[in-house]
Amino acid sequence: MTTPPIQNIAVIGLGTIGHSVAQVYAAAGCTVRCFDPDPTTGASLADRVRTNLKQMASAGLSSPDEIEHVVSRFVICDSEVEAVSGAEFVSEAAAEDLTIKQALFARLENHIDRDTILASNTSTYPMTQISRDMVHPDRALVTHPFNPPHLLPIIEVVPGKSTSEQTVSAAMALIEYTGKRP
Repeated sequence: MTTPPIQNIAVIGLGTIGHSVAQVYAAAGCTVRCFDPDPTTGASLADRVRTNLKQMASAGLSSPDEIEHVVSRFVICDSEVEAVSGAEFVSEAAAEDLTIKQALFARLENHIDRDTILASNTSTYPMTQISRDMVHPDRALVTHPFNPPHLLPIIEVVPGKSTSEQTVSAAMALIEYTGKRP
């Protein structure tokens, strides 16, 4: 396996979409730092991903030998700040609520490096609205996976009005590296 173009990922929100997104990045060889406000959701991540991978292996979509390699790339964190520490790419999979997403993006921006990409999985809100309260909205975009992300290859990539071309290019390179089709 070659080295991913972005190696350090954070996933905030580990529900139906978030855990599957974390699986995609871990399967591609990335280290995935994970946080969910519900500690039981974070604690169950490895088991949920093992279940996904066993089902995929039984269908001939992956090898059973990969299961523990994928799960070993997860780091379960106690806070969103801990999860985004050192991340090059942050995938937000919070509740589909504009106010929650706006507050999360504005808050996370204070704890990440200037060149870290903030991506939302929203299927509803334009990034221009989500990034409204950010100081640097040029590093934010939507990367909306089709459900379930670990099985379906399509991801919509939608920049906001202020999203930089560099952000789009870097996100596209990462997504393509995972085997997904933007």
